[in-house]
Amino acid sequence: MRSIRRPVVLGFLPIALAACAPRNTTPETPAQGAQFTVEIVNTMPHPMNVSYELGTEIAVLGSVDANQTRRFTIPDRGGDEVRLIATDQDQTHQVDGRLDLDSGAVSRWEIK
Repeated sequence: MRSIRRPVVLGFLPIALAACAPRNTTPETPAQGAQFTVEIVNTMPHPMNVSYELGTEIAVLGSVDANQTRRFTIPDRGGDEVRLIATDQDQTHQVDGRLDLDSGAVSRWEIK
């Protein structure tokens, strides 16, 4: 009995390993080049959490304290305009805006 099972198990081993092998996949939104730098100026009296939307991608940049300025980088995904979304911690205030990104320069957006 033992000798019959061993060849069967060894026969399935290459199939199982092939199923676990990494596949060649391409990312949905491949990076096209360098990164854009955005400077976010928070003129609000409370911290704001900032995200961006580029195409179908929404990503969190981070938080900017009240009356502070902070720089972030956004990867170049083939577009040059992003929608920026800033919300307070309780999500009672939301500010949206569009920003044209300029490669090699700092793009500035004020949360008002």
